[in-house]
Amino acid sequence: MPLHFSRFHPQYKLTNLPPTPVETLERAREIALEEGMRFVYVGAVIEYHLDGGGCAYCGEPIPGVWWPAGQPVQVEPGPPDQ
Repeated sequence: MPLHFSRFHPQYKLTNLPPTPVETLERAREIALEEGMRFVYVGAVIEYHLDGGGCAYCGEPIPGVWWPAGQPVQVEPGPPDQ
């Protein structure tokens, strides 16, 4: 089962709070991996990417995830062939 940690972004009527620090998301991912989770991803962070944050089966980037270049990743839909 995948686990996604998404960054809070202040928008609309909740602009008085800061975005979630990237370090907080990193630490949450580390803890989940240490506790035995296998499919742990960080999302909603345009300027940052965790190495190895791609597909747990093949390492390919995950659709909908934004990488440092700010361009969405395009991969073929569907489950891995395993």
